[in-house]
Amino acid sequence: MAEAYDNTVLQVLLDSGRFSEASLAAVAARKCDWHDDKGLNLVLDHGVNPNYRTIWKFTPFQQSIRRDNGLVMIEALLDHGVDPLLSGVESATPSSSTIRNRAVPFCDEFQS
Repeated sequence: MAEAYDNTVLQVLLDSGRFSEASLAAVAARKCDWHDDKGLNLVLDHGVNPNYRTIWKFTPFQQSIRRDNGLVMIEALLDHGVDPLLSGVESATPSSSTIRNRAVPFCDEFQS
C-alpha cells in the first residue's frame, strides 16, 4: 500500500478513517521514501501531522529531506504546516541537513 505508486488501495484505506496518527505519519514517511508526490498528497489531504515523529524517529518532512525529495514534495509538506526547524534524532534540523548536503533549491525556498 505505501510501497507502490498505485494509490487505489491507499485511497480506500484512508477513506475508511481507520488510520491512527502514528500510522498516517508512517505512510507519509514511506511515500517520501518512494518519492511518490501523489501518494504523499493523499495522506496530507487526510490530515496527517507532518510534524509527527514516526517509529523510525523522523517526521515525514525529515524523511523527505533525508531521501532528497524534489521541491514539489517539500512544498506540499510546508503547505500542510510542517515545522522545518524541528530537530531530528541526529540533533540537526532538516534545513541544516540540506545545507550540509547542498540541497540549494530547498534553501532557496525559505529565502523567497
